[in-house]
Amino acid sequence: MKKALTRKQIESLKRSFKKKLGYECDLKDPKTIQEKIQWIKIYGKLERFAKYTDKVEVQTFIIETIGEAYLIPTIGVYEHLEEIEFEQLPQSFVIKATHGSSWYKIVKDKTQIDWMEIQQLLGEWLESSWFSKSKESNYKPLPKRILIQEYLPRAPKTFSEYSFHCFHGEPQFVRIDGYQSLGIYSMDWQPLLERVETTPSNNDEKSIAKPATFAEMERVARALAKDLRYVRVDLFDAAGRVYFNEMTFAPGGGFLQTSEEFGLWIGSLLDLKKYV
Repeated sequence: MKKALTRKQIESLKRSFKKKLGYECDLKDPKTIQEKIQWIKIYGKLERFAKYTDKVEVQTFIIETIGEAYLIPTIGVYEHLEEIEFEQLPQSFVIKATHGSSWYKIVKDKTQIDWMEIQQLLGEWLESSWFSKSKESNYKPLPKRILIQEYLPRAPKTFSEYSFHCFHGEPQFVRIDGYQSLGIYSMDWQPLLERVETTPSNNDEKSIAKPATFAEMERVARALAKDLRYVRVDLFDAAGRVYFNEMTFAPGGGFLQTSEEFGLWIGSLLDLKKYV
């Protein structure tokens, strides 16, 4: 089977896995979701998902699949820093690198920021390769650009981001990320009593109310995940309106810490024989 990574890159991946998760990565018979994501990065032909990964190119897919109304309004797309006219930007906005993950900056009030400092950060993004960092080949062919979108305000002390983990076209559970907490829920809104990440929490999962938009978000996630074996679909609920954020094919790079039981359960949802 053709590999997307070199032997040296695979060995580096296995060392990182052992260091971060504390056990050897079994690539011959992967069982946990963490092991299966490493397998995907090597054998899963992730480059075929580049069009879903690029934060600009994916917008065409969103429009064709669920409609333009689900897109966060775009202010501009830039290949070079000098193209960005700071004075023309609105008071609040969000800056993202179109070719990376977790490369974003929320600006709630541009009068309170150091634009030179932010330009330095954006310059680093434009000079960096997420593939080199993550070994996820769907990022490798992406052009390096900056996307600026409108800022979506949310009410204080509310949950706003919903990450649907979809296996073989079906949403199986959702991660809720928001006000001082991170919870994991089944699709019938039962808490799974598991923290996927070691994020401190001041809230009890059981206290998280099911959003009024949940059924709509589930429909959207299912539509976007159709024909895909494993994808995390991230959506926003902004004042009762649903927006698309991104699609991720190797969540957390396969390094998120979970209990062994939970990692095995998630892994059991993915049939690698059907992945490629």
